[in-house]
Amino acid sequence: MRTTLIVTAVLSVFATTASAGSFDTPYALSAIHQDFLTQLKGTADEAGEVGNAARAAVSVLEPHVELEESVVLPFLSFSEAVRGGNASVVPEIPERLERLKAELPQLLDAKTNGIGTLVDLYAVADSEGRPEIVQLAERMIWHETIDAEILYPAAVLVGQAAQASMVGTTSGATPGP
Repeated sequence: MRTTLIVTAVLSVFATTASAGSFDTPYALSAIHQDFLTQLKGTADEAGEVGNAARAAVSVLEPHVELEESVVLPFLSFSEAVRGGNASVVPEIPERLERLKAELPQLLDAKTNGIGTLVDLYAVADSEGRPEIVQLAERMIWHETIDAEILYPAAVLVGQAAQASMVGTTSGATPGP
């Protein structure tokens, strides 16, 4: 298992480098989302209150993750290009950045709703003595909080830096700090 994880991590570094310059969610983030959703859907297949709470969480989180991976997280794949001053090769950055800024309030509302469903799952699993589901809900809550507090602002910053890089490249000026 550990060898598989190491090989996957190494391959993802090469995949990330190869995909720099395209609007794809970084592999590591996409893999985490898929792992969490797979576990959550497995729990949703159960009968009873735990299954009901998991189904409610899936119904909110699955479409949210799809939107997040199409609007927010792809900007993070440009971090290295922006740092190296090579982001100007992606002409659709300004339009995508405007979409990100426009949809951010709705994404944050959906994030809050998703965390609420995970808190409900946590409470039900805890009351039914299901520590593995409690741990899943808790890890997902942490992840969703990281998205909202760190990854969303980082995506906006990368998008703004990329756009500034484009302006600096097209006008001949150098972007500011």
